[in-house]
Amino acid sequence: MKYREYAPAPALRAHVACYWSLEAADSSGHRVLPDGCMDLLFDMSGCGGASLVGAMTTAIVTPPAARVTLFGVRFFPGEAFAFTEVPAREVLDVAVPLTEIWGRRAGGLAERVVALTDMAARVRCLDQALLAARPRAADARVRRAVQTLLRAPAPAGVAALASEAGVSERHLERAFVERVGMGPKRLGRIARLQRLLGRIAWCPADDEARPWATIASEFGFADQAHLAREVKALSGLTPTALAREGMQPAWT
Repeated sequence: MKYREYAPAPALRAHVACYWSLEAADSSGHRVLPDGCMDLLFDMSGCGGASLVGAMTTAIVTPPAARVTLFGVRFFPGEAFAFTEVPAREVLDVAVPLTEIWGRRAGGLAERVVALTDMAARVRCLDQALLAARPRAADARVRRAVQTLLRAPAPAGVAALASEAGVSERHLERAFVERVGMGPKRLGRIARLQRLLGRIAWCPADDEARPWATIASEFGFADQAHLAREVKALSGLTPTALAREGMQPAWT
C-alpha cells in the first residue's frame, strides 16, 4: 500500500490539513481511525465519482478490493463547513455523493481530477477549486477551541474551553456539532488518540518495554486500564495491536 500526503496552497492551510493519495493492489482492507476530520474523496478508478466523508466517531475497516486508488482532501476539524455549507452533524459517520452538495460542479471537478495523471496537477486543480468556492469565514471561537483540543496533552474540559471562548458551554456545544459534527468532549478523545499514535511510534518495539503506565499519565488517562479501554473503544484494537499497525497521526 502506498500512501502519500501533499501540502495545499498557503491560502488554504488554515482549512486543509493535506491532500493525500492511496494506492493498493489486492487490498485485504485497511483500518481507518477517527480523526475529527472531514474529507473530499475521489475514486481515481473513475467508477465511484466523488464524495464528502463526514467525521467518524469510531474506526472502520474498508472492505477487500482488487485495487484501490484514491485521492482526497483532508480538512481540519470544523473547516469543511466553510466550503460545503452542510451542517457537519448531518454527515457524521457517513459519506454522501459530492453532487448532492455541489451539484453539477462536483461532477465536472471529479472528471478533471480523475483525468489528470500528474499528482502536482491534481493538487493545483483542487487548490483552484477550493479557492474558487470562496469559503465562508470561520467561527474564530470554534477554531480556537479546536486548536486547543488538537494540541493539548490531555483533553481540555468543555467549561474551560467555553470560558476561554467567552460563550456558554451550551453555545459552544451547538457550534461544534454544526461545524465539527460532534461535541468538544468527543473531539478531545479522538484528538488524544491521534496524538497517542505519534507517541507510540517512539516506543520500543517490544511491548513489554513500552512504558504504558507512563504514557497513560502523559495523556491524562486515569491509569493504564483507562488508556486500554479508550484505545479499544475508538480504534477497535488493544494498545499493543495499535502500536503494531504503525499508523501515523492524521495531522501535525
